[in-house]
Amino acid sequence: MPADFGAGLQIGSDRAQARGIRTLSVLDGGFRVRAPEGYCIDRQASAAANGFVVMAGCALVSDAAIMPNIAALITVQVGEEGSAVVDGAETDLASFVESESGKAILSQTGTASEIDVAFVQSAANLVEVWFTDAGPDRFDGLESMQGRAFLDVNGYLVTVNVRGYSRDPISRRQSARLLLLTVDALRAANTGDNPA
Repeated sequence: MPADFGAGLQIGSDRAQARGIRTLSVLDGGFRVRAPEGYCIDRQASAAANGFVVMAGCALVSDAAIMPNIAALITVQVGEEGSAVVDGAETDLASFVESESGKAILSQTGTASEIDVAFVQSAANLVEVWFTDAGPDRFDGLESMQGRAFLDVNGYLVTVNVRGYSRDPISRRQSARLLLLTVDALRAANTGDNPA
């Protein structure tokens, strides 16, 4: 059941994923990305060497007839080792994402004027922002509102992005739930008991 999301990303095109992959080592094995329940990783659309991972419902990227309770497209970007900046600076980062410089970072084109920030919240080692981007979209078939989380994991800055499908949009509450499920999966995959 492949779905084309534009810009050359062909979800479900890697037949090696027939059974569905939920965990992928990135950055030459330095970090492990794990998908939340019901989601699988699309290796074709991901770039493990660059720390970029795309996840969708398992039925969309594999032969596994499994779909999550909240259907969306999730992307994860892991920074280089030592890139962590969130823990201890949550309030500053929450303010920054609402500034012109912060909006430029949220924008796919780097244009602050294209970003409309709807809501920002923070907790220990976590900043979440919901926004729309009026600029050109690299993905087709997704709703305009997106949720993004910034956190540190083992010295790496990790960014998680969640967008529902335009055919079946998700609420901000559902987006927040899915962000946290993904954050929990990433943290669990990189604990001392389960190293990358």
